[in-house]
Parts: sequence; C-alpha cells; structure tokens
Amino acid sequence: TPDNYQSSGGGGGCFIKGTELHLIGGHTINIEDVSEGHGVLTHHGETGLHSDEEVGVTLTEDTIIYGINDMEAFFLGSHPFLTDEGWKAIHPEWAMVENPNRLVSQLKEGDRVYRLVNTDPIKHELVTIEWFSAVQLKAGETMHGIHYANGGDSYHANGFIVAVNYPSITAGRIMKGLAK
Repeated sequence: TPDNYQSSGGGGGCFIKGTELHLIGGHTINIEDVSEGHGVLTHHGETGLHSDEEVGVTLTEDTIIYGINDMEAFFLGSHPFLTDEGWKAIHPEWAMVENPNRLVSQLKEGDRVYRLVNTDPIKHELVTIEWFSAVQLKAGETMHGIHYANGGDSYHANGFIVAVNYPSITAGRIMKGLAK
C-alpha cells in the first residue's frame, strides 16, 4: 500500500505529532492533544465536537509523509485536502478506503488548496501547490487524526482544510452503544 500503517483505533490517523489543529475561538493545539469535548473548527466555521475516540495509527514499516511547498512534511498521502475542485489526496484510492462515500481525486502540483487566514470571521485563501516535500518516517512512529461525536466532516490541520478521514461509525462506537 502507499501508506503502510496499522490502526490502533480503527483507522484514519494521518498527521504527525505537532500538527496544529484549529479550535473554535481561534485557539490551536497539537493534534495529538485533542480529546473528548474539544470544539474543533470545521471549514464552514462550525463546531465539530471531538468524540471520546482516540485516533492514532502506528506505522508498521517505513513510510513516506508529505509537506506542501516550503512546509515540513506532516501528512500521509492518503489524507484528503479541500481544493477549489473538490477533495483530493496524493493517494486517493487509500483515502476512499477510509471513507468510501467521499469522492476523492488525485492531488498534484498546480492544485489549489484552501488554508485558513482568519477565524473571526472565518476566511480562507487558496494556496497553489508548487511542490511536495517528502521524508521517510521509521516504523513505529504514531500518526494522529480526529473523530467527531456530532458528525462534522472537516477540520484545519496546519491551517489547511482537510477531511475527517475516519469512519463515523466504528466498532468501538457500536460496542459502546450496545453496552448502554
């Protein structure tokens, strides 16, 4: 597979430790620090309430991660970014494995992605991808993502609008529901 990882929580962790996650009110936290009840800023400016599920994956072998333009590499190629042409990922076939109902096409140089410039009021700019940086992470590294309790579909990672690339209904959520 293009991105080799084994989920510790059901799938979807696509960002390295230290990736900034934008919360409601203009605050940011590192993605690995998000927890139940955090109000995450969606691309529509609404609140996505983080669930009690921790989204983390452990890389099972050395894996390439990517950055955009002059940014250090911070994401797996399977993660969808919002462009002016819709959702795109470097490896769209793997993005759609996580969320088969989301149409994802190929993210490439020349595409324009949305990046947050202001939270009050919410405002984005289009950033043209001139190149991708790439580095190899060693097996055993942990990647992070988020999961909403209230069904949000996007968030901002290092300012970029990205999709929630984690199934809304997971085995863990079903088991908790059955236990109640």
